[in-house]
Amino acid sequence: FWKPADGANYCNALTKLAAQHSPTLSAKYDSLVREKWAVKSVTNSDFDISHETSTLDLEAMVLLQNDASKAGRSQRHIDQAKQTAHPFDAPPEPSLTKIIKEANAIGDSKALNDYRTERLRFWERRSTSPEIEALRAELLQGADEATQHRLRKVNLPLFSEMLTTIGHCDTALPHDLCDGMRITGTLTTNGLYEPKDADPPVDKEAALDGASQQRAELGHYGGNSDHELDEALWQQALAETTTNRLRGPFTEQQLNHNGRWLYFPRFPKRESDKIREIDDMKASSVNLLTSVPELIHLDNLDNLIAALQLCKEHDSQHKLRRHY
Repeated sequence: FWKPADGANYCNALTKLAAQHSPTLSAKYDSLVREKWAVKSVTNSDFDISHETSTLDLEAMVLLQNDASKAGRSQRHIDQAKQTAHPFDAPPEPSLTKIIKEANAIGDSKALNDYRTERLRFWERRSTSPEIEALRAELLQGADEATQHRLRKVNLPLFSEMLTTIGHCDTALPHDLCDGMRITGTLTTNGLYEPKDADPPVDKEAALDGASQQRAELGHYGGNSDHELDEALWQQALAETTTNRLRGPFTEQQLNHNGRWLYFPRFPKRESDKIREIDDMKASSVNLLTSVPELIHLDNLDNLIAALQLCKEHDSQHKLRRHY
């Protein structure tokens, strides 16, 4: 039975919940709390509701808030979409507009194709020039052995020159690659992109201390019922060792490290022409070891549609015929 004070406090909580959120959420909250109370009182003969009220209320409130947040996601997405201009009405990004104007100035489809072919051939010739080769050796000279091994087939000076030519904002990227980049902790930023609030990363040492338990929790990951998928994943992993994307294969004994090691499972995704491997770094909590404090916007579908619409309007005005 409830004590009068407990009953009054609980009714007050329901009233506040209905006022701050909605009567529907308050009713669901009441139902969930009563269900939890009923289960605990059956399984525990010494159950004292007056001592358990606050804990049960908190547990139920967390569950309800999570459910309410998920339930409102679709509506929030719809509201955001309604506030976004139609791609036919919104101008494309300035960088896309600039590219379109330059392409239009070149001429019709044949002239544009000829121009693109010439530029590709220029960069192809440039990639093997003595100047670029000398710059590549100079760039890699200061990198550590592992980085040199990974980048030995990457033409970083050519990449740097391309970034400068197109006016890209992050021209320091090739040098950052040579210096090596963090893969755990809070990633560094050069201030070129919009900052964002990011959760602090999980400490790597703490994660490795709990690695044995983490591996045990991942133990339910087994093979696929389809042997073809298992074999495809295995062969792809072996192939990646030849391109230095992976090292191995290793036995569990070879990966001892006093038990302080993590792994992430890989699962297959069947596509029309191949089986794609997907590394699940979320399941193993590896993703939580990294925090990214900036937001990089990629060109989205609306931008591309707006750009195509701009091209089409230009072609109509100049009586050019191209397929879109």
